[in-house]
Amino acid sequence: MATKRGDRKYSYHMETLNNLNITPHRDKIWMELITMNAGGLDVSGYNLVSEKGRIVAIGEGVVGFDIEDIVYVKAWGIDHVQIDGKDYYVVDISSKAILGKEKR
Repeated sequence: MATKRGDRKYSYHMETLNNLNITPHRDKIWMELITMNAGGLDVSGYNLVSEKGRIVAIGEGVVGFDIEDIVYVKAWGIDHVQIDGKDYYVVDISSKAILGKEKR
């Protein structure tokens, strides 16, 4: 069952993160990757590679994005986190790595 925080709906994914006692830091977006163009995300020499992901959790200070938004992110701006065998990808909105989001 979805719950609300302000105007944002929490998805099953957010409830899963809450069960792990995780709240994204204020300017972080957690996502699941839909496409992984940079392979294992070793992007030391790639400035133009972008990834496509679905937002699963949003920090308190993030404005303009919602749970389930599809976003495009420069691969160098993504941190990988694995929790209980599940992969999550974290982006700091102040890094300027977010290229845009798909219109609904």
